[in-house]
Amino acid sequence: MEQDINIAKVFCEERSTIVNMMIFFPVAAVQEDLDIVWEILAGRMLMPYGVSDFAWMQYEGYIKQNQCEMMNYLKEEDQMPFINLMAEKNYFSKEGIEAAIDWASRKQKTELLSILMNEQHKRFPKKKKTFEL
Repeated sequence: MEQDINIAKVFCEERSTIVNMMIFFPVAAVQEDLDIVWEILAGRMLMPYGVSDFAWMQYEGYIKQNQCEMMNYLKEEDQMPFINLMAEKNYFSKEGIEAAIDWASRKQKTELLSILMNEQHKRFPKKKKTFEL
């Protein structure tokens, strides 16, 4: 019985934390550094347990508006899951993917660089030049 109460208590505390994160994201987005906002977004979007549609829309909007700046905050550890999510959901803007390619190139992340360049080629193909006389 006591174990059931403890499990319920932990569940309620976790649920409360999730609700607080959703409510306070707009505040964090304005007041916190981009690296902290990046950690919140990556964590919540990769593990979306309990994320409401409204919160997901907030996260998407933030990514689309601040993508170039956020790409400078990619961490040294593996970013493939979040990059794959962005590619899958078609979140990349032309400028955002270029910023990510610049970061991966500077950090010599060859696997990430090849995936980003492939994504850039799929989403933003270069126009073929035609010559007419």
